[in-house]
Amino acid sequence: MLHFFKKKTPQAVFTVTAPINGVLMSLSDVSDPVFAQKLIGDGFAIVPDKESNTIYSPVSGQVASLPETRQAVLLDTSDDMQVLVHVGVDTIDLLGNGFYAYTDRGKKVKQGQKLLCFSRELMNQKGLDSTVMVIFSKGENPDLLVDYGSPVVEGDVLMREVINQY
Repeated sequence: MLHFFKKKTPQAVFTVTAPINGVLMSLSDVSDPVFAQKLIGDGFAIVPDKESNTIYSPVSGQVASLPETRQAVLLDTSDDMQVLVHVGVDTIDLLGNGFYAYTDRGKKVKQGQKLLCFSRELMNQKGLDSTVMVIFSKGENPDLLVDYGSPVVEGDVLMREVINQY
């Protein structure tokens, strides 16, 4: 049979990269019960290296939300997914102190682009957990390619999903 006459379904590859250097952990092990119980959605967490304080976009998309407290950013992707990147536990209590945003609501961002940075010193002074959570609040959660407990480097591909485009 002549295979070149077969109609092919267009496909795209959706990838999620590590937003920061650190150690990959299960969302279930995060100290905040809202994230650990996956009330917002499923995903993963990274305990940042001691010297890491910059968050890079794990996906390409548009900034749907960036609160004044700047401890989180919600991204809409072209694949109809929403990805929340949240820095730390109870960091909303800092009221934006120690956080800086490199982007703003409505802006398009590319995977690997700087999103936020945070003061490790301030978080340590306040006794706050700096774990970074990546949550899929809309759409399917792709499978992890890396085992929990593994060290990751910003930009490492942690998830890959082939998406049929109709």
